[in-house]
Amino acid sequence: MRFTVAATNSAPDPDRAVAVFQAALPLSLRIERLLMTRRRLLFLLLIMLAYLQYRLWFGPGSWEQVVSLNREIAHQQQENQKLQTRNDRLAGEVESLKTDLDSIEEKARNDMGLVKKGETFYRVVEPEK
Repeated sequence: MRFTVAATNSAPDPDRAVAVFQAALPLSLRIERLLMTRRRLLFLLLIMLAYLQYRLWFGPGSWEQVVSLNREIAHQQQENQKLQTRNDRLAGEVESLKTDLDSIEEKARNDMGLVKKGETFYRVVEPEK
């Protein structure tokens, strides 16, 4: 291999220097460097994959946590539906008590034992077994 040196006023090009240095290396060393670079890259990618898999299965925001939160959401929605039904029933009862005198009388008879004049109250007691 023959090298010629030319005198120039410009600064040396670092990329050219690296290329000349690598060209001067024996083929076996160039292959070894290339394989080491690929091994390092593969190792780095495997480490990144392992980290991401760990986060997916065990870390914060993991798959199991998402499934658990979905279960909790479904349970809470069922509970909210039950409470909404109860609230609707109570709102209807309140509206009825505000407007209907018969419902007021029924409530007074059932809850407070109202008996009008001229009525006879009978209590039926079942015998104990």
